[in-house]
Amino acid sequence: AGDHGYVIRFENDPALASAAAQRVVVTHALDADIDANSFRVGAFGFGALAFTPPANRAYHSARLGPFDIEVITGTTHTLAVDVLMGLDVTTREAFWIFQTIDPDTGAPPLDPASGFLPPDWLNRNGEGFVNFSVRANPDAGTGAVIDAVAAIRFDQNALIWTPAISHTLDAERPTSMLAPLPPATSGASIPLQLSASDGGLLRADDTQGSGVRNLALY
Repeated sequence: AGDHGYVIRFENDPALASAAAQRVVVTHALDADIDANSFRVGAFGFGALAFTPPANRAYHSARLGPFDIEVITGTTHTLAVDVLMGLDVTTREAFWIFQTIDPDTGAPPLDPASGFLPPDWLNRNGEGFVNFSVRANPDAGTGAVIDAVAAIRFDQNALIWTPAISHTLDAERPTSMLAPLPPATSGASIPLQLSASDGGLLRADDTQGSGVRNLALY
């Protein structure tokens, strides 16, 4: 239960790139055990810049900047960035699109060297990230595995795939109980008996929970 937060990071690798990227597209297909209606975009950024869209949004678009961006060593261009992010409900694919804009024309720059994401050669200026949150389907039981992998495309280059990760759901909260106290006790100490279990009380299929970590007594 609850929101599951994810972050996708991308980098214009200086070992592979010699110019700034004008357009970056990030896509991520939601696992079948995810409730697509729960998708919400989160903070995003590139270089030293970070942005937070309005809360509780499944879609966001904006024009950012213009900014002075050092596209290559010693060469700075004034550029804006159009961002578009959301979820294609027909394909269950989340997407983030970053497009460099020439603020003088309102269109993509004609100069192929003008891009918002330079090669990552100084102070992580060629790195970016996006965040999103989702919830599991209500009928996804304990033991269901949520797989996650994203694809990133810089301009017209081939897709770059992030490492795949997975999380196993624990669908039910642990429960604890204090054994009934006797009607009367003698002495200065009162023995307490605590018990706890994880799963199987509310759902018959929830018998493989992650276990009880600790108990707090108030």
